[in-house]
Amino acid sequence: MDALVGLELLKKDRQSRYSLTPESQAFLISEKPGHARRIFRIDFAGNDFAVLRLTDIVRDGQPAVAVNQETEGTEFFSQLVETIIR
Repeated sequence: MDALVGLELLKKDRQSRYSLTPESQAFLISEKPGHARRIFRIDFAGNDFAVLRLTDIVRDGQPAVAVNQETEGTEFFSQLVETIIR
């Protein structure tokens, strides 16, 4: 939870209670008109468990999938655009 505070996705008060930031409320609550829930369904890294490799990705500075390459990027961006306009 403290990591989410560091990312400014949560706030923490003096009594160690957590709450959403205004941005989190606007984009992460599915009842809100601007929610980004659909976009998070996209498999940005080529598999659902790429986040487990986050340490290696940060250490190496290499993306999990090079979406700037035609083969990998075509599927990624097609899925992204379809999700955004849905």
